[in-house]
Amino acid sequence: MITTFTKSLAKLFAHTEQIKLKTAPKISPAEISTVGLWVKLPSPHVVCFLDLNRVLHACQNESLERMPLLENLLDECPSMYIVITSSWRESASISYLKSLFSASYRDRVIGATGSLYISQDKMGVRAAECEDFAFTHRVKSFICLDDGCSLYPAGYPHLYRTDYATGLKESDIPLITARYQSLMSRWGNLEGI
Repeated sequence: MITTFTKSLAKLFAHTEQIKLKTAPKISPAEISTVGLWVKLPSPHVVCFLDLNRVLHACQNESLERMPLLENLLDECPSMYIVITSSWRESASISYLKSLFSASYRDRVIGATGSLYISQDKMGVRAAECEDFAFTHRVKSFICLDDGCSLYPAGYPHLYRTDYATGLKESDIPLITARYQSLMSRWGNLEGI
């Protein structure tokens, strides 16, 4: 009798396990964490370490209303690639982060920085995250597009700071493009520069 009961219980658990396996969504190992470089780093390149809040939209409205301006920047800067530094990288998947961009720009979104935890008395946690990514993945040229000056040390040369109240503006595009062209000139004489 106990053997019959045990066999019935085993069949029930086996059946339940099969149901779970059939209905559970498959998540690729690459989707478990966004941290790192998602594709081989193109050469030549200028990486744009991109915050989203107060860069692609004003304040905290999360509308991505400034995305067309970023896309204009990417059109002007054909060897610029995006690495997400926004806190959104901590709770979103790679496919979700890429989906924020128009289809023709998704291949230009190539990674996300990891989160570093440094002591409160040190300023510049986001700068440290960008530097860590650049060192780990051998990024030769980069610009940090962010509104948060407290996340970077004073006078940080890679930071292009956007306005908290407006996010990215039309007048920012030629200035960032000029930085891009200066960085690209380090790669040598390239067409289109």
